[in-house]
Amino acid sequence: MKLLTQEVLKKFAKFGPYSQEDKGNDAEILVKFFTPDTQWSWFVLEAETVPTDDDGGYDLDLFGIVRSDMETVYGHFSFREIEAARGPLGLQIERDRYFNIKTVGELRESREIPAGCLDWLDDKAEVRDGV
Repeated sequence: MKLLTQEVLKKFAKFGPYSQEDKGNDAEILVKFFTPDTQWSWFVLEAETVPTDDDGGYDLDLFGIVRSDMETVYGHFSFREIEAARGPLGLQIERDRYFNIKTVGELRESREIPAGCLDWLDDKAEVRDGV
């Protein structure tokens, strides 16, 4: 399965670095990657093409929500690393073709991540709104 389709690349071009920084629960999820043999998932919110040091080529610096079997965090991750990674059974990371959650708020309400993992977003919104 192709991890990057033309549709996904168009979304990446639309949402560069910091483009969703202040959207909180309204931030759009562009794509979900997952390991079929673990509980790891990557929910991509932003993407940027960056040069690589090793071969003069390019990589995608992705930013989003990473869910592991231990925790759920925001962070940066490399597309090349996702493409090369294998789970404990040797399975490649896949793109979830049936993932239909559109925003971080919908993700929080779903069963895709443990309850309470992104509650800090509520505090951020209160501060932003002056409460």
